[in-house]
Amino acid sequence: MNGVAMGREGEIDGTAHVHVVADSATPLRQIEIYRNGALAHSEEIDSRELDWSWSDRDNPRSESYYYARVTALPMVAQGMPAVAYSSPVWVTRKE
Repeated sequence: MNGVAMGREGEIDGTAHVHVVADSATPLRQIEIYRNGALAHSEEIDSRELDWSWSDRDNPRSESYYYARVTALPMVAQGMPAVAYSSPVWVTRKE
C-alpha cells in the first residue's frame, strides 16, 4: 500500500492505493478490502492468479488500517471456501 509493506506502519501522500497479489490452486472468487475493520470495497473475480489494485478515494480519516480478504472455491466438493487474509497495514496520511 503506497510502498508500505504488510504488517507495517507508514505515512502516505494523499489517496491510499491498495495492491494485492495472490495465487490459488482453485479459482479465486472474491477480493474484499477492509478499512478500520469495516468492509470498504468488494469485487467478484474468477482467476487462479490475482494482481489487483484499488484506490480508496472515500476515506476522510488521516489514520487508518487496511487488510485484504481473498476467497477461493473449496478444494473438495461441498467443502468450505478457502479464505486468506493479509496482514494489516497502518497508514497516516501526510497533511
